[in-house]
Amino acid sequence: MSLKKMNDKTRQKFDINFKKIEYLIEHISELKQNEVLELSKLINLESVSEFTSYRKEHYATSIFLHKIINISKEYKNNAMILRNIISAVGFICTRYSFYDDLGFNFIVYNIKNENNIVRMAIVKNIYKFPQFKEWDYKWNYLLSVPQISPKNESIEYFYRAISLCIDIVPENMKEQIIKIFYGYLEKNNINDYQKKDYLSLIKSISE
Repeated sequence: MSLKKMNDKTRQKFDINFKKIEYLIEHISELKQNEVLELSKLINLESVSEFTSYRKEHYATSIFLHKIINISKEYKNNAMILRNIISAVGFICTRYSFYDDLGFNFIVYNIKNENNIVRMAIVKNIYKFPQFKEWDYKWNYLLSVPQISPKNESIEYFYRAISLCIDIVPENMKEQIIKIFYGYLEKNNINDYQKKDYLSLIKSISE
């Protein structure tokens, strides 16, 4: 996907929001927790907005990632703030192919968080990093993914992750993965298109 050029009106709005984010991060010690939550929402919203080269120049940098990751460290017990920052980091890195180890390591650092909204933010992003295929813990992690609620969403990300890693699935993991897919198909009434995709992937794993 090619990057768009931001028009003047959109650029003006972007500049206002970016300067606001920078200012609030600089003065974060003066903010109340609910204000930090609103800041994290704005960061996440801006990260997923229009796909442009101008936005990439501002967001896809190690300096900016450091700044927003530091917010999550200060508010690691606030699931909503952490979810927003994980989503923003994941989206910035994967959308703009900015596969900085800082972003990947930050997501991995939060892998044991037990809050489902945080876990879902992680699973939506982690497998998209090229570093994921080299991560030693990836298979144990993937096998835990279908247990994340809501399970109808987590199984879809499990499917996407396995599809990307299909060429490196270990022999000793294949049976467990196939069992997970068959178990889901047996217990859930899914559309024919999705069922066909799952069965096709099962066949590929079996070969």
